[in-house]
Amino acid sequence: MRKLFLVAGLTILVAVIFLTCNSLNGYCVDQKEIAKMFQSANDAFRKQDFTTAMEYYNQIISLDNKNTFAYVGLGHAYIHKGVFDKALENFEKAISIDVNDSSAYSGLGSVYSQKGVFDKALENFNKAISLNANNAQAYLGLGNLYVQKRIPDKAIENYNRAISLSPNDVYAYYNLGSFYLSLDKQDLASETCKKLKSIDKNLGDKLEKQIQAAAK
Repeated sequence: MRKLFLVAGLTILVAVIFLTCNSLNGYCVDQKEIAKMFQSANDAFRKQDFTTAMEYYNQIISLDNKNTFAYVGLGHAYIHKGVFDKALENFEKAISIDVNDSSAYSGLGSVYSQKGVFDKALENFNKAISLNANNAQAYLGLGNLYVQKRIPDKAIENYNRAISLSPNDVYAYYNLGSFYLSLDKQDLASETCKKLKSIDKNLGDKLEKQIQAAAK
């Protein structure tokens, strides 16, 4: 789940910020307040209320303009709103602060994938993985990229890699199940759907309806 992975990642990274603010920025802001804002952004993302999520990210940046996690979150919110130039701007801002920010590179990969610039998308996903081999979002992005490039084996391999790294990534399950369905592999689509429903019933029900419609 590109979206859900981002949300889960931000939840974890809030604790890191609280413990390391002095070493990263040379000063400390109200980290407890920032943690609350990240949680509110997470909640908005889960509800797909990207406008509200963006408001919280901007509030965080107003308190800590070196907070790469907020720029990455803002970038993904812009992707979901279809504003790719602004998404690109925020991912690049995160990289200007931390050139080794793996999540920012995977964000860039997602932007270029959406824009159909596949060579740059592949370059940035691979860069993200070179910086963090456990970046599930980058593998999910590669899965989506290989679907677009019509390379099924690579798509399935990368979706499964994303799931192995982030077992509760519902969008990885959903995309994998949908892709199996597009390949007329209904048994595999149904199996994936069962796993998805155990994590997210609503999204699982959505995939199940697609499977049922295809069977008619």
